[in-house]
Amino acid sequence: MRTEFAILTLALGLLIPAGETFAQRPQTREGFNIGVGFGGGSAGIDCRGCRPSRQSGTVFYLNVGSTINRRLTLGGELNAFARNSQNEDDRIGSLMAVAHFYPAPAIGFFLIGGGGMTSMSLDNRVDLVKVTSTGLGAEIGAGYDVRLGRNFSLTPYAAFVQGFTGIAKLNGVSNYEKVTPNYVQFGLGFTWH
Repeated sequence: MRTEFAILTLALGLLIPAGETFAQRPQTREGFNIGVGFGGGSAGIDCRGCRPSRQSGTVFYLNVGSTINRRLTLGGELNAFARNSQNEDDRIGSLMAVAHFYPAPAIGFFLIGGGGMTSMSLDNRVDLVKVTSTGLGAEIGAGYDVRLGRNFSLTPYAAFVQGFTGIAKLNGVSNYEKVTPNYVQFGLGFTWH
């Protein structure tokens, strides 16, 4: 897990603007907002007997929310990781209540925090084994709204999602073993404010 936090810290450092590099339209936030984003990521699963390994895949998010004030937006987010290979399909998804906090309202940098439900599905077509799990989860991350129009931004982002309380089901039958999926994601979003 230290590797994921090191990667996330590096990504956050790259998202923080330097000087006039991100000179752009004024940062205004009001009313309803919606964002969608795509990118790449790395996922891992912690459980007793699991081999410690990470797999790379595709990530996606859809965020719908409302502006509370210049520094804060609250909303809901659907977030997913997917990897397909010849032998296995892996999916990890989350449905979270999230907050975007803008420490300095005049710039586009924001921090993400949230909590909700996380689920996973690992489907091995060779061994005909499907492992599923659903439980509580949390998300942290950051992004930067690069304003291209009055109400539109390109939003590079980085986030880490961690599941906590999932119990594994093997081909639909619970084996009462705790399984905690996690994934790091980096991508580009499109945000309408």
